[in-house]
Amino acid sequence: MIKLQATRYDGNSSARLAVDLYFSDSGIQVQGADLIYDYPYADVNLQPRLAGMPAQLRFSDGSQCEVAKQHNLEVALACFPGQNTSGFIHKLENYLPYILITAVVSIAVVVAIIQYAVPVMARTVAYRIPVAVETTMGNESLQLLDQFMPASKLSDARQSQLREQFQQLIKASGVDVKTIVFRQGDAIGANAFALPSGIIVFTDEIIALSKDDRELLAVFAHELAHVKYRHTMRQVLQNSVTGLLVIMLTGDVGSASSLAAALPTLLVQTKFSRDFETEADDYAIHLLQQQAISPAYLGDMLQRLEAKLSDGSMPGFISTHPATAERILKFQQQSHD
Repeated sequence: MIKLQATRYDGNSSARLAVDLYFSDSGIQVQGADLIYDYPYADVNLQPRLAGMPAQLRFSDGSQCEVAKQHNLEVALACFPGQNTSGFIHKLENYLPYILITAVVSIAVVVAIIQYAVPVMARTVAYRIPVAVETTMGNESLQLLDQFMPASKLSDARQSQLREQFQQLIKASGVDVKTIVFRQGDAIGANAFALPSGIIVFTDEIIALSKDDRELLAVFAHELAHVKYRHTMRQVLQNSVTGLLVIMLTGDVGSASSLAAALPTLLVQTKFSRDFETEADDYAIHLLQQQAISPAYLGDMLQRLEAKLSDGSMPGFISTHPATAERILKFQQQSHD
């Protein structure tokens, strides 16, 4: 017979009582001040154990005993039919190297999923989303932009001239561009971007910044890639899945650990953005070369944008775009190939 010290709760009040537990082949006897109870093992439920926490025994009459760690605790609990206190899960919970290995493996699996599986999933799903969904998203995004981006001050003749030049690239690429929109940039300044469903927006400021229309064609080729590869939709899908995975790994984002969840999510999302920008650059180089337009024009525009907009170098790992110097060098090298 094995004896353990325990704390008993009767199940009807918060009162606690120090008791002794005696484990035998047939069951457990609980002895305390003015009480003796005998329970067969069939009437005792050993709760799943967590490392460092007292073992909990729940009895059929509603009472409960908590047993702190003692030198003979494992031997006593092994008396339960089919109970293996040295099982794999229990070892993981009590042996630090196993805990560290499990944590490293878990993080590695999540990182691999984010790095490889999530982009593949997003690309597959993005191309299967109905056109009507993207059209709705694009139109709603454009309506939102209209609230803080006034109508373009470019003359109708200039807008028509640019659209006509852009059409040459659209025809060569085969990309389904719904509309080309000109707006005053105001707060966002010199910029160009693609919205879902094939809406491409150019600001008056980026047009004024250009010194040659071929620079605008080079920027347009870059934006065509975002439409062709559905980068906006893929970004939404990848960011959503990544956020959920990181929250699952780090805990409740609404708690004090929210920074632990938000920071890795931000780093992963900006990495995705840089990948999309690199893909768009590569496509633009290929398309421009097909049209006998030097990719260096895109580098020239980026250099001018960098000089105008940059207020300090942002660390590369949190930037949404690859390093401008590296992009310019690549465009210049491709211009001589």
